[in-house]
Amino acid sequence: MKGATHAHLSDADDVTGVLEFDEGPTSAPVDAARLAIGDAYAGTRTFSETSTSEESRLAVALDGVYSPEPEGRLLFSPNWMPTGWDGTGAGWILDIDNGLLTHNLVLGPGASQTTRWSAAGHPGVQVWVGPVHADTEAPLANPLVIHGQGAVGAIVVRQETEGDRVVRVAGLATASRTREAAASAERKARVAIGRGAGALMAEQRRRWSQRWEHAQVEIDGDPRSEQRMRYSLFRLLCLADHDDELALGARGLTGMGYRGHVFWDTDVFVLPALSSFAPSAARAMIEYRLRRLPAARRLAADLGFEGARFPWESAASGFDVTPRSATAPNGQTIPIRTGELELHVSADICWAIDIYRCWTRSDEVLRAGGADLIADVARYWATQVNEDADGTAHLRGVIGPDEYHEDVDDNAYTNRMVAWNLRRAAALAGEGRLDATSRETARWVDLAERLANGYVDALGRHEQFAGFDSLEPVLAETVAQPPFPADLLLGRDAVQRSQLIKQADVVMLHALLPGVPPPGSCERDLDYYLPRTSHGSSLSPASHAQVMARAGRPDEALRWFEIALGMDLDDLTRTGAGGLHYATIGGAWQAFLLGFVGVTVDSNGLRVSPNLPQAWRRIRTRFTYSGVAVEIVAGHHEVVVTAEHPVPLCAPGGTARRQSRLTLSRVGGRWTES
Repeated sequence: MKGATHAHLSDADDVTGVLEFDEGPTSAPVDAARLAIGDAYAGTRTFSETSTSEESRLAVALDGVYSPEPEGRLLFSPNWMPTGWDGTGAGWILDIDNGLLTHNLVLGPGASQTTRWSAAGHPGVQVWVGPVHADTEAPLANPLVIHGQGAVGAIVVRQETEGDRVVRVAGLATASRTREAAASAERKARVAIGRGAGALMAEQRRRWSQRWEHAQVEIDGDPRSEQRMRYSLFRLLCLADHDDELALGARGLTGMGYRGHVFWDTDVFVLPALSSFAPSAARAMIEYRLRRLPAARRLAADLGFEGARFPWESAASGFDVTPRSATAPNGQTIPIRTGELELHVSADICWAIDIYRCWTRSDEVLRAGGADLIADVARYWATQVNEDADGTAHLRGVIGPDEYHEDVDDNAYTNRMVAWNLRRAAALAGEGRLDATSRETARWVDLAERLANGYVDALGRHEQFAGFDSLEPVLAETVAQPPFPADLLLGRDAVQRSQLIKQADVVMLHALLPGVPPPGSCERDLDYYLPRTSHGSSLSPASHAQVMARAGRPDEALRWFEIALGMDLDDLTRTGAGGLHYATIGGAWQAFLLGFVGVTVDSNGLRVSPNLPQAWRRIRTRFTYSGVAVEIVAGHHEVVVTAEHPVPLCAPGGTARRQSRLTLSRVGGRWTES
């Protein structure tokens, strides 16, 4: 595999915490992202010390530091690590157990190594250790300041020589003022360099050991998937240390894809995953939305509606920064209408807040502004919805998750999410957790009941949007082997006339709202829409894996799970240079935990109903629920759930009760408490 972009992964039964990557000119742009080091505050793309490319000179991004809007582009600053050495790279070793990245080098007549890491437990501190070399003698001028819209980033680098090696430390910080940012970065760098490389590395190992206690996965019978799932968890665990707001873009701080903008990727795919083992980071993502509620109110008012409407893409201010057009490979200008019509993100945010509440079993987020947000979004829907003379309510002229079809009426996913949002807001008001008048809540419930949901009784499934079933019935496999970008292969106009869809759309409503659609509709929707899905979005495979596993089709689900796990490691979309696909990473963990392990959380408690593929003999996983560590060991016929302290647990269909151990057995195809 020399020169390939794939990682060397163990095929042996004893999975290690080490991933090896070949090195070459074709893999370097992808390695910059998939080997990036960082945390939720700052990230540094990884380039070889021997690199002389222009790209390697801009490598550092800080959370929330964007260029002026309306572009609102995530800013990248000069690389603080040494580059331009005379030598060649000989491969990378990523130790995900300890968060350490080692680079093998050939310098002159001999081999050498450098090691870099983001200091766990010390947000905004990064370390590089390498041999004494002429080119390590000149770190960046201090401080390096990056001026963004409403935020300033600062980088301060300190360097010391310890025997035959050099230790270089970067302190990275943001603040509203230059002086504050520079002082914080200086303090971080000074303290870290004073501790020395040995102490820093020892603490790194200790803290990563603690992190892995909160998120473990073992898959007996599938070491490849286990190791790849652990890579995804590693990427999520890098975000664990956080106590402020977190504006996680679709590619995080690992690349310039999508300009670093925040999408629904954060709320629907990453936030629920983090809620299960790093709830402080999930809460920081919600805080980003809460602080931009005034901007969402302004957007709704400017459009003539009440309440709050969140933008499809946002950056520093919370106002819409969605590009209005793009240039196709043939030079044609293509209008981008998602900012105008993809409305479901507002309901997605409310759903994410509710999921966080279920995982943490805490109403703190409601008291901190979450209740106001949910109420204001409900008020927006109440004025956005159209009503026919016969009383039917509609959402016309929208874009659902399937972005191949624009300006459609009554997208099933959007309408189901809106109806859920309206009912949830009314229920919270009824419980005294949300301020709303009785007249408002009555209208919310009434609209939810009357809103078209796309379900066709005669078919037992949903129509993706009004008129979808009348489109040209093209199946994906007749065009190419999924995943593929159908719009690029066939053209936008041809795809819009067809039933080819970009990603999980109707299927997504089963992922987010299991049990809400009519019984039996999940299986029928899967059977109908999967053959029509090109998976032109990286978000799609993990979503299908989760829903398929929940539907009792784990062997089919495994195919899409494996694709999701390889999205970044194998650069399946050939867009890896733009950064990691965080929605896919978070979606893979949800597919494993919620799909295959069968975990469900709601206001009553935690339920478990595993659906393991035949190739998996046994799984073991660990996560956090209600602040308590929970471990699940499951095979095909028995499940044991163990909690460090009693939490509400139950079998499928059972009543939750506080307990620290639950044992289930599979009898006649159903899980029952032993």
